[in-house]
Amino acid sequence: MAKLCELTDHALFDLLGLCSGHTLKHLLAGMAAAAVLALLCHRVAPDWQARRAVRRALHGA
Repeated sequence: MAKLCELTDHALFDLLGLCSGHTLKHLLAGMAAAAVLALLCHRVAPDWQARRAVRRALHGA
């Protein structure tokens, strides 16, 4: 999707008038990276929370 925006750079600028396909490419790539990071954080978080609960139970903190 991001590459398609870059390939249609001038046509998108003419259509939207606000930003070019190159700008949209960077925005889409950033959103894709944020989505991957969110999924990874969600995947790791429950395990981290479980280890924290065990550590608190063992050390009484």
